Amino acid sequence: MEELNKIKKSKQGIFSIVSVSDAIVEDVASEFQKAVSESLERGEVKIILDLTSVPFISSKGLEILLEMHKESQKKGGGIKIASPSEICVDIFYATHLANSLEIYSDIESARRSFL
Repeated sequence: MEELNKIKKSKQGIFSIVSVSDAIVEDVASEFQKAVSESLERGEVKIILDLTSVPFISSKGLEILLEMHKESQKKGGGIKIASPSEICVDIFYATHLANSLEIYSDIESARRSFL
């Protein structure tokens, strides 16, 4: 099976930044879930999801995002959304997930919100 490599993870101090480089649908959503789960298992609970290159999020992607957010909150952290496209923002509001997730215009704003 070919690896998708649509997910990149990096660390900035106590923060994990997960950058996605495609629409969060089926395979990419599963890869995202695996990446976040691995971070949580290592005790990295303050996660910033960089959506700069994400044009769309499917219902499966939203379901996984909310599940991972709840898991990180249970461990004392959370997932903050950074740099979403207008379509992604519309999706968050249309599904009322904007009430559950914190959305920021850039990574730095999301990072500061954890402090």
